[in-house]
Amino acid sequence: MTYIAYSRCGFLPKEAVSTTITAMSKMALKVMREWQRRYRSRRELALYSYHERNDLSLAVDVDTEISKPFWTQ
Repeated sequence: MTYIAYSRCGFLPKEAVSTTITAMSKMALKVMREWQRRYRSRRELALYSYHERNDLSLAVDVDTEISKPFWTQ
């Protein structure tokens, strides 16, 4: 079994490090997918005219949503 030094916590088996990296990669992918979904939906809202946005809800709220960067909720 191969061991890899891990900070001050001692040593971890190679499999544990691999599992941790895999889990972190999956979480990062999930975050990026959510960011992409937000970007697309805000870009789609921006295509509507003021009157169409007003029909959806208050235009001010929609404009606020459109102006948010994709990484904010």
